Amino acid sequence: VIGTGSTIFAFFNLAIVVCLFIAVPLVNRLMLPDEKDSVYVDPRLLDDEPEPVGRITRPAEKLENSMPLALLVGVPGLLFLLDHFLLRGGSLNLNVVNFMFLFLAIVLHRT
Repeated sequence: VIGTGSTIFAFFNLAIVVCLFIAVPLVNRLMLPDEKDSVYVDPRLLDDEPEPVGRITRPAEKLENSMPLALLVGVPGLLFLLDHFLLRGGSLNLNVVNFMFLFLAIVLHRT
């Protein structure tokens, strides 16, 4: 098993992140138009009423939007992570990171 120190936290990955933290704001600033060339949106156009959400009629739509089902799947995954770290003293590896992101996404998305 390859540890996170050799993958996510390797020097070359951290160097790329540092370069991006410097380069992206600079590029965004350079792309900003002059004040005379700026185009502004009328704030009244932004006050649109959102379209009403359609009624859920199909069984598949009910499953897609079911918070209890998401919790039924997500909470056991998070409990497994607690068991893995707290009770068994498990280590953090790439598989555990992916597992954690998957089940956090299921629980936090709420549908």
